Amino acid sequence: MTLVIKLVKIVFIMKILVTGCAGFIGSSLVDSLLKLGHAVIGVDNFDLSYSKAIKQQNMLDAAKHKNFKFINVDVTDGKLLKSALAKYSLDAIINLASPERMRDFDVDPVFYVKTSVVGTINLLELAKEKGVKIFIYASASSVYGNTRKTPYLEKHYLTRPLTPYSASKRSGEEMCYVYSKKYGISAIVLRIFSTYGPRISPHQKIFYILNQARKNKDISVYKDSGRDFVYVDDVAYAIISCLRKRLGYQIINIGLGVSYSIKDVALEIVKLMNSKSKVIEESNIDEIQRYTYSDIKKANKLLGYIPRIRLLYGLAATVGWFNQEVRNNRVFYKEYL
Repeated sequence: MTLVIKLVKIVFIMKILVTGCAGFIGSSLVDSLLKLGHAVIGVDNFDLSYSKAIKQQNMLDAAKHKNFKFINVDVTDGKLLKSALAKYSLDAIINLASPERMRDFDVDPVFYVKTSVVGTINLLELAKEKGVKIFIYASASSVYGNTRKTPYLEKHYLTRPLTPYSASKRSGEEMCYVYSKKYGISAIVLRIFSTYGPRISPHQKIFYILNQARKNKDISVYKDSGRDFVYVDDVAYAIISCLRKRLGYQIINIGLGVSYSIKDVALEIVKLMNSKSKVIEESNIDEIQRYTYSDIKKANKLLGYIPRIRLLYGLAATVGWFNQEVRNNRVFYKEYL
């Protein structure tokens, strides 16, 4: 996380609550915050979207740090959340708690609503009661649906959501607006685009491509599809930049500002891994976004955000991490490899 350390100037030390702290983005963010000198309270409930052992591994460095406190609690349980955090004063809340988007939508759509809506309301209530004036909510690029205008601007009219995940994220955004206007909380909604890098979730597309390439198996991608891939360190840098000033209610895109063909990304990974895999294109389906492409001018203006990690460098770093995980033969990845 040296990138984040170099780019973010610390004005004062803060006490920060990070929910979803054991996940891919959450654990990377926590490590960066601790290195910058902040005190962090991490909350996670180790939901079953993927292995608890992987999430515990993600937190190994943070768990050793004197300024880190972990609390195992579900953000959807308002009473338990309030009780668990009763003795802590807070300067900021960063809500990264989110179900894994690859979970079967038809099996448990309520899972999304509870976490993204009920959980967010509980955390906003906590902010109100504790006088916390900085609240950062991790939304997603999926809220844009299949918006035809590209690149995506925060002011664009949003088409109908394609999945319960994107619908729940949009609802969370609206709750942030209500609490910001009613209680004066600086609620910043970050629409985070396709994040990749070390610790990537085993259910994400990049992990699937890495694993297929490792086994020299065919890689399936949707035809004529593209993604704005942003490296996890750049996402952490953007989140930390939100702590520096009160902005009121804002929606801000966080991406690379470039859309790459998923097929081309798969081919690059095959090349980096010296794999014999073939990339096979399949017809797209209605509930999958065809393209994502962020306009990041607002992030640059308000946060000074400039993504530093280009895609080829980031993919090489991700491949290096993945190969090391395989070499170490970590038991908790076996079900996914």
